[in-house]
Amino acid sequence: MDHEETLYEAIGIKDDKLAFLGTNQEAERLEALRRIDLNGKLVLPGFVDTHLHILEYAVSKITAPFFDCTSAEQVVARGREYAEKQGPYRGWLLGWGWNQNSFTGEKSFITKALLDQVSTELPVVYTRVCGHIAVANSVALENIMKMEEAKKLSAYIDPETGVLQESAAFLHKLLLEPLTEEAVTALMTMGQAELNKEGITSIHSTDFMGMPDGQWRQVVHAFKKMDRENALTVRVYEQCLFNSIEEFQAFLSEGYTTGVGSPYFRVGPLKLFTDGSLGARTALLELPYSDDPKTCGIQSFETEALREFVKLADQNRMQIAVHAIGDGAIALTAGLLSEVIEARREAGEALNPLRHGIIHAQLTTPELLGKMKRADLVAYIQPIFVPTDMGSVEARIGRERMEKVYAWKSMRDMGIRTAGGSDAPVESFSILGNIYAAVERADLSGVPEGGWLPEEKLSVMEAVRLFTSDAAYPSFDEDRLGTLAVGKLADLVVLDRNLFDLKSREILEAKVAMTMVGGRVVYKM
Repeated sequence: MDHEETLYEAIGIKDDKLAFLGTNQEAERLEALRRIDLNGKLVLPGFVDTHLHILEYAVSKITAPFFDCTSAEQVVARGREYAEKQGPYRGWLLGWGWNQNSFTGEKSFITKALLDQVSTELPVVYTRVCGHIAVANSVALENIMKMEEAKKLSAYIDPETGVLQESAAFLHKLLLEPLTEEAVTALMTMGQAELNKEGITSIHSTDFMGMPDGQWRQVVHAFKKMDRENALTVRVYEQCLFNSIEEFQAFLSEGYTTGVGSPYFRVGPLKLFTDGSLGARTALLELPYSDDPKTCGIQSFETEALREFVKLADQNRMQIAVHAIGDGAIALTAGLLSEVIEARREAGEALNPLRHGIIHAQLTTPELLGKMKRADLVAYIQPIFVPTDMGSVEARIGRERMEKVYAWKSMRDMGIRTAGGSDAPVESFSILGNIYAAVERADLSGVPEGGWLPEEKLSVMEAVRLFTSDAAYPSFDEDRLGTLAVGKLADLVVLDRNLFDLKSREILEAKVAMTMVGGRVVYKM
């Protein structure tokens, strides 16, 4: 995956690094403790997912899953089943993944009244697939409304329906039984095994989301302990989200900033939100939604509060990665990041030396793409969103506003730095599924024929780069990861067939045969 697209026949590994790349004939002349014949399989640099929530993913596997539910009634029935079999998680009945757009009948949010059918004794909160909307039953809502934080977020809480939007959708997490370091370890152990099965060797993960002040320490300490015990089988670059500027200041005062850590666990960027999701109509638009002209979405934080976070992070040389989906949110984010980037350039530094970026960047325009390019912002993109979102984008914003949306090819052609991610558990972290979505821009059955907005299709090589060579840049890892070169870390994925020879849905049939992290085999089919 270097610039020359070099192909090798054999790889030699010493300790945790690549020590040889060459022909089979050259390899035969080398002494080796062990030789592995892969019988012509394809070897690539280990896959990198540059935006997901690994602890949230693990929680979604032990609480009620609603991703395949096609009605509100099915959500309730599934919830009851899980309540009887699994019981509460940290004192609450939780679930994830419902999506009113997938309902075959009325496409309305689930409600408090429906969740009261699951339980009238235990608190119940079910989170929408996007993570930006949650619904509480009466018991849960009563507990939430007693919180001081709920008073500040009352505009995002509908007491009649139990619907909680944006920041309010995380309030229940502040009431859960405390998350222990042991619990974090158990969740991470479960999650990383699934990642390794998909060939993923590095992740940029947001794991402080919705935690009470100070509980980020449990996450950091658990990851550090796993690292000391050689129990991490995936490298973690933590995207750090905080509930308040005071808690972020406390984090900085303890010596944490971007790059602090080890080869297996490091502090990454400050994570911020500027808006919500398109499916929930909380993504911030410049103009009203075409299918709901009463709203332009939601700005998650006041502009000055965001500016304070951005300035404090930049002053401490901490990278910044901002969730922004709607064109209004992207414009706001690009403006705030450009302020600190331009200040550093005027002080004689390179353009965007801290590699600040925008996560998602879905509803872009030609003008916004130009701003991102001029500031050299990183775009953390999720190709796997295309099969899910393509059926609703035009309804949400109208055909006339779709000139450069989900514009992965345009970004790359303009020289905007792009890196691939999944946003799991919102979507699957299957890298092969992501590559298929980037190449075909169609759902898993190949619809629509020819692809959705086909001018934005990527080649297989471009799509693979999103999760290898290009994914190394946001974490300052281009000298350690992302390509196969002598001296780089021996993080590898072995596929059972040559991805570059496959067409259309054949990509989905490929399988990960082996995953190696630092010279250790962490998964084998």
